Amino acid sequence: SGEFTELPVQTKIENLGYEALVVRGREVYALYELNDGNNAERRAWVYDRVTKMAEPRAMDLLEYRVTDATSDETSGDGITAWAMNYQWQGSEWTPGTDPLAAKFGVGTTHGKSKAVERIVTLRLDAAGVHVTDAAPIVFELGEGDSRNWEGLAHLAGHGFLLVTDKHPASLFGFVAE
Repeated sequence: SGEFTELPVQTKIENLGYEALVVRGREVYALYELNDGNNAERRAWVYDRVTKMAEPRAMDLLEYRVTDATSDETSGDGITAWAMNYQWQGSEWTPGTDPLAAKFGVGTTHGKSKAVERIVTLRLDAAGVHVTDAAPIVFELGEGDSRNWEGLAHLAGHGFLLVTDKHPASLFGFVAE
């Protein structure tokens, strides 16, 4: 048994939903997987653990999928979070222009592929979820298929632990800050 709140679908693209949760005080932010130009709604749903109510908050445009998020730094009236930002080279939708890539570049291996594997920094506050001005941590892509990074944990002062859900074997990784 438990309490459940149904969250609205934000796109008509199959197999996309809310994949990441971030806690900020008494609030839990549910982040939708796709927050680019293919999603006109772009909302995080915020559940208040005291009032048991959920409300939408604005989500900045962020190209590619959000497959997980982690946080541990609170400052002022907001919280810093990091999101796994991923694009499979065979995705059914076409991404738009990526503001982060335009500002910081794509990296050597990303320039040769349609795949994207990176961690982006977010700011969560009462107004919503914002992509910060911090450069993303761009992974070096391997040969062949991209890795479907779906789990992310921050180890303050050290880096990030990651895990894939690729069948038949998962990868476990560490990326330094």
